[in-house]
Amino acid sequence: RGDKSNESTLFRIRDNTLGDTVNATPAYVAKPPYQFGDAVTPTYVDFQAVSRTPALYVGANDGMLHAFDATTGQLVTSFDATANGDVRAIAVSGDGGTVFVGGDFTTIDGAARSRIAAVDAGGDLRSGWEVSASAGVRDLLVVGPDLYLAGRFGTVNGQSRGGLAKVTAATGALSSWRVITAGGRPWSIHPAP
Repeated sequence: RGDKSNESTLFRIRDNTLGDTVNATPAYVAKPPYQFGDAVTPTYVDFQAVSRTPALYVGANDGMLHAFDATTGQLVTSFDATANGDVRAIAVSGDGGTVFVGGDFTTIDGAARSRIAAVDAGGDLRSGWEVSASAGVRDLLVVGPDLYLAGRFGTVNGQSRGGLAKVTAATGALSSWRVITAGGRPWSIHPAP
């Protein structure tokens, strides 16, 4: 990353070392401004109590997951997570401590991760959290304790899932939840209003 020695007139010459984020979906994390909690989302109180610098996370076609200080707009250079393929989806855990990434990669920071991974707020790979998808992950959604995946995959953790899957966000354990899709694979997930 940042190495310009292999650039030539055959390919685009980069003006800077930040990859293209044109189709990326950013994720914003900051201390929430609201003062409420309820029995359905008791972890919200914990999320609210954590002191954090507002950050914007975004994946790029250079295999990098970037973090920006949301107040200053400066790249957070201490956040360091590198994938060997495109990062296409990002979601953040309810407490803001874990960033989930999905895409077309097979490694994160040199460790085998099949198209989905979890990193901490500093960009370090979460050890023990190993979920694998058979093809690209295009979208991620955290709902309470669960992480939903959408994409071109047919299996997750070796089990048939046809483009939609649910894992436990904390452990990566595959849920028995299964949706049968017809006529293709979903590319996005949106919560019900």
